[in-house]
Amino acid sequence: VQAQAGRLGLASSQFAKGDFAKARQLYEDFLADPQGMNYMEPFAREGLGYCHEAQKNYDRALENYRVLEKIDNGDHADLAKYHQARMLEKMGKRTEAAELYRGIVQRSQQATDDMVINGFIADRSGSRLEVIDPGADVLKRRSKKRGTDLLELLRRQQAGGGGGSPLPIPRRPAREE
Repeated sequence: VQAQAGRLGLASSQFAKGDFAKARQLYEDFLADPQGMNYMEPFAREGLGYCHEAQKNYDRALENYRVLEKIDNGDHADLAKYHQARMLEKMGKRTEAAELYRGIVQRSQQATDDMVINGFIADRSGSRLEVIDPGADVLKRRSKKRGTDLLELLRRQQAGGGGGSPLPIPRRPAREE
């Protein structure tokens, strides 16, 4: 198990150094036999996708990100779809990419407190969608909702509920002349 953990660390290090072929091989070796470290498969799969991407092998990267989408009952689906959309965009398939980005943004808008939605992935997807489809209205609704949520939080704080009342602004004593 320690050897496999070391392999993942070394793969990450090789990637950071720019030795994408060596990193790719280490990730592939890990995935071929995780030796009880299956919980690290999403990280290895994402790393392998990054290696293929760095080598401009977008088809292979896309394949890996599609596998990532299904790992752990889809717990990594939004991350995987974000990566898929990036690959499709690099492959010139902007319409397909926009649909994936749009889906991530829409899921983030429908999220409830018990849903886990990665805000960073949703924000990045929204930014990419804006570039691909400047007329996309999902971004405007999302921004408006965020602003509404923030205003509501501030109102509750000022009213003394949720988060407490704001501290009074200290007054400066009058200057003596």
